Amino acid sequence: MHVAACQFDPAWEDKRANFARAGALLRSAGLPRGAFVALPEMFATGFSMNAAGIAEGEGGETEAFLSALARELGIYLVGGLVRAGR
Repeated sequence: MHVAACQFDPAWEDKRANFARAGALLRSAGLPRGAFVALPEMFATGFSMNAAGIAEGEGGETEAFLSALARELGIYLVGGLVRAGR
């Protein structure tokens, strides 16, 4: 099994910019199918304390991004996010 960590400086509270950065890095990495990749904790927003502003419910945009990119590249992909309360 191939394991990779993807580190980058996230744009503050800018999910679209961070999705673009992570996607570009992983697409150019030449990862083999089936690789396991870990993104930084809170990769989509940076370490913002604005939980109300960045929290997502189940099936939110970060989950959708991770799922789509993993499918596209044929990898297992994990990244942390702030989950909205129930």
